[in-house]
Amino acid sequence: MSGNSYVRLVKTNRTYRRFWLAAFVSMFGEWFNTIALFLLILEYTDSELLLGILMAVRMGSFALMQPLFGLLADRVNRKKLMIITNVFQIGLALAFIGVNGPEDMWWMFTISGIMMALHGLYVTAERAAIPNIVSEEDLATANALDSATWSAALCFGAFSGGLVVSEYGVNVAFIIDSITFLFGTKLVQIGPETTVSQTGRARKLKF
Repeated sequence: MSGNSYVRLVKTNRTYRRFWLAAFVSMFGEWFNTIALFLLILEYTDSELLLGILMAVRMGSFALMQPLFGLLADRVNRKKLMIITNVFQIGLALAFIGVNGPEDMWWMFTISGIMMALHGLYVTAERAAIPNIVSEEDLATANALDSATWSAALCFGAFSGGLVVSEYGVNVAFIIDSITFLFGTKLVQIGPETTVSQTGRARKLKF
């Protein structure tokens, strides 16, 4: 598996290209608010313990629901699941603007956990849809690129969020975060319902 295979897949499969971009944007948005949430915790509580609890809540929410989400992705239209999870996160990301003191930490943690659970559903639906939009020959390449995309989105999302917070404050970061989910939703929505197989025949996508 060479670097050229990744470029070829993204370049030649228009459906996968939109799908991949939507996944990156949505995953980027999921990690964009991390530094802003950390800053709110330190500003209002000055508690390093709560930083660790926040990460435990986020990653626990992501992991614990995976068995249920796997079943859901097998039974529900995956494209709709991806759109729904992003739409909910558009509003949830903006809710963090309402955090004004230590008394708001409990619901900030709750919303952050919900967002990560929704992210888990998005990732599960996205990965389950990959075999339907790439050929069998490209499946290994697509899966490898998907895994790398998650890691890259985590890195660049948190880094970019930190830059925005340092220059413009947490509220601007939360607004931009909400916009990333809106953009990701649009990319999924406008994706074509058919793609062309390697035999040259058009086939209907079953997300």
